[in-house]
Amino acid sequence: MIERTPSPRRAGLFCVAVAALAWLACHTVGFAQTAHVHDSSLPHNIPNLCAAATIKSVASGRWSDPGIWSTKRLPANGDLVVVAASTVVTYDRQSDEPLACVGVSGTLKFDQDLKTRLKVGTLMVMPEGYLEIGTERQPVGGNASAEIVIADRPIDLTNDPEQYGTGLIGLGRIRIHGVPKVPTFSRLTREIATGARNLPIQDRPRGWMPGDRLIVPDSKQWAIESGRPYVPEWETPTVSAISESAVTVDALKFDHPGARNGDDTIEFLPHVGNLSRNVIVRSENPSGTRGHVIFVARADVDVRYALFKDLGRTTIAPLNNTTFSGSRVTNVGTNQLGRYSLHMHHVVGPQQPPQGGYQYTLIGNALDGGLKWGITIHDSHYGLVKDNVVYDFQGVGVMTEDGSESYNVIEHNFVVRVRGTGAERADRRQDTNDWGYEGSAFWFRGPNNVVRDNVAANTNSFGYAYVHLGVKNVDVPKSAGSDKTRVTDMTLLPLREFARNELYAAVNGLTLWNVMASCCTRVFEGPESLIRDFRAWHISRYGMYNYGMNHVTFDGWVQRGDKRVLANSHEFLIGLWFDDYPARNVIVRRADIQNLRTGIAVPAKPGDVNDIYGSQPGTLLIEDSLLRNHNNVLISTMYAVTGGGPALPPRQTIIRNVTFKTVSGPVGDAPQHAIAMRFRPRGNNLNLIQRDEVSVENYNGVAGDTFRVYYLEQAPAFVIPNNLGRVTRSPVAGLTNQESWKGFGIAIGGAVAPCSQTRPEIQGFVCSGTPLPSPQAPPRRSSPGPRAPDDRQREQPGTGSAGVAK
Repeated sequence: MIERTPSPRRAGLFCVAVAALAWLACHTVGFAQTAHVHDSSLPHNIPNLCAAATIKSVASGRWSDPGIWSTKRLPANGDLVVVAASTVVTYDRQSDEPLACVGVSGTLKFDQDLKTRLKVGTLMVMPEGYLEIGTERQPVGGNASAEIVIADRPIDLTNDPEQYGTGLIGLGRIRIHGVPKVPTFSRLTREIATGARNLPIQDRPRGWMPGDRLIVPDSKQWAIESGRPYVPEWETPTVSAISESAVTVDALKFDHPGARNGDDTIEFLPHVGNLSRNVIVRSENPSGTRGHVIFVARADVDVRYALFKDLGRTTIAPLNNTTFSGSRVTNVGTNQLGRYSLHMHHVVGPQQPPQGGYQYTLIGNALDGGLKWGITIHDSHYGLVKDNVVYDFQGVGVMTEDGSESYNVIEHNFVVRVRGTGAERADRRQDTNDWGYEGSAFWFRGPNNVVRDNVAANTNSFGYAYVHLGVKNVDVPKSAGSDKTRVTDMTLLPLREFARNELYAAVNGLTLWNVMASCCTRVFEGPESLIRDFRAWHISRYGMYNYGMNHVTFDGWVQRGDKRVLANSHEFLIGLWFDDYPARNVIVRRADIQNLRTGIAVPAKPGDVNDIYGSQPGTLLIEDSLLRNHNNVLISTMYAVTGGGPALPPRQTIIRNVTFKTVSGPVGDAPQHAIAMRFRPRGNNLNLIQRDEVSVENYNGVAGDTFRVYYLEQAPAFVIPNNLGRVTRSPVAGLTNQESWKGFGIAIGGAVAPCSQTRPEIQGFVCSGTPLPSPQAPPRRSSPGPRAPDDRQREQPGTGSAGVAK
């Protein structure tokens, strides 16, 4: 959300946004000319929608006591209610009578031993106010419940043109604690078939109850290129009974398979999540005026085990925001940004960090049904987002919005069914600062958060997206609770932590934009980013897609495909796809990738001579790994979408201590290869003659089996093509490699193959030669600022063995 009157530290971003919004206003037919009449001292121009109170508390007591109210009656339909400062009101009703607004300047406590319900248009917790719906020590009781229903009321566009109202607005202290559901999600211990009623799970369920609504993801691999439409097979059964190790539900409608390795041994199984809570915030009418939840500025927020149902008004359609000329409204937004299901909006938090050090806490909640984003973290820092279940959203499940977000711990969350536009590129709307519409589970605009142990399924774009665009100069707090900031270039920071995350039954896996890089010709020197122990299975296209990176290590990457899909040659399931954007100084270590079309596709653009390394080779090291795919390592002649051609530097691919196996079963018409050297004289900005070295050491684990690999087109008698348009080639047409090398020092791949020996499983010449030296290690990581409260880097990365893990 962009403030109409920005603070000095946001001024630069505000100017860019105003230009975009001005364009939008000029291209909107019939925009309004409503006067912006309210005058609020609240942050971000939030109006005090309860200011004209019709009833106030004049004493402490129970809500149902007429004596505590200024009118000597209970609040009624349409009232604007204020819980006055210095009063403590205990809410003890179960009412369907809609109030227009409840403003909390004192304390509003829900009786944690009763079934309560409050229906209200807008619930505002003012900066001095306190809302308590259970606490960590005394949550709302197991036989009790608390419900806030956001009434289906029209938004007051005169007093609230930016549409903050009709929702829960928290600026003060908020404590919401339902009965813990532990775990909030758990992995199945066996595959489930259609008609099953017993769901065996790894963890003993505590707090799960008959009547709870579960989510069981679709776990099949969609054969996306086969021409068959996607048929969703996630489902939400209801619990009828619970035991120590299983839950009984109504009969399931679909199979829920696991993932197998090349020997057909099951290694991964899907999960079951619990969507029910006894504290609920929901919209009265999901098809009417939906509510939203937003916490702002110095809000002190601790929300645990609550359900946020059918909330959020902002959609994945292009944004249309309210705009102003001075104080006059020039356009009333029809798709106002910032009205999400659960939104941490510029939350600085309390000046004194609470015990544990987190500036805000979101633990164990369920979010069910939203039009764009689920948990949104916007310019908010030092928070803990853990054990949440996010289901059925249309843009992103967990979002960091502007890239400044730092030191948050995003840990062990479960995101299922995010179906956006399905785009693979995240930058199509960047001119209007519109992001996260594609359909991704986790989406990060910056690198500076801890992201670990999360699970995602059923996304139609990527599961995890790091999109570092427009983040060269953002403001990061100097310490927890401080509103003093320092300007930081996020493209110069490594990923703070990305470890042990999992994704399955999705279109694409992980995408990395501008990790120590600026797409599409520059990279920066700096510390290593570590992608550690990632688990991806039943992914339809790309396990990882690169949009610019430097000094990135993939340690313990495990990926499994359904090898039955490979029978159709059109299915191009990929593991690590570095291909056509800059990728320098990359290491793949202890990978275990099986049952895909291509395990690893090496960088087609290993750098650019315009970058800081000049003509120094770009390197990819693959070591201590197991690859069992149709093409295990795919090496194609170099090209680039932008730049490229003569600007491409040499490339070195080092393959060390890697075991290669073949897929058992049909893989289409083409032969299987351990290493495939593909001469592809097509595409943009080719360079066929740049030095392109491939070194193999201890092939298939055999000590001393070391050699170099060359393209078959590096044979002495091969004639270098000279009719391919923008291709770097020999200056004289019709010359062979041998002739061109003798006359000009030019040959395909920068060398003439010194032998003609081959091996059946390697596409290319296999020649003896000394191994290439190991690439230089990146600089040791220096701390890019303060640590998150639990910002630990575990010292023992995974082994690359999949296993059935939690």
